Amino acid sequence: RTNADTIQNAEIILARLTKELSSTTSITEGNKTSLTFLSKSIYPPVGQSLTLSWASGTPNLSLGGNLLANKISSFNLKYHSTYDDTGVDTYSKASTALITITLSLIGAESTNFEERVYLHGIMTGT
Repeated sequence: RTNADTIQNAEIILARLTKELSSTTSITEGNKTSLTFLSKSIYPPVGQSLTLSWASGTPNLSLGGNLLANKISSFNLKYHSTYDDTGVDTYSKASTALITITLSLIGAESTNFEERVYLHGIMTGT
């Protein structure tokens, strides 16, 4: 049961992040563990930016200042210009077309959960 709960939690986290990032209209900055962006979703109010962030060594992943998950053992963002490139650790407006989200949860540290999100609203890569 614990393994099923862990997998379900990872799927819920990745689904929420995919929803937010796929409706992104602007990114102001991004690195391996943090991303600040505007989204067309109903949260937050239009024109207000969201920050997704994780501090290494803590179990908390936050989105817009609210706790999104509290059992994160690792979290990483990679920025890609094309689907098959290896990605870089820092967002570039001129070349980022998609973002890879990779995370692992406490209790399943040896398993990485990953999702690639196309930035339909701001796609600039080739």
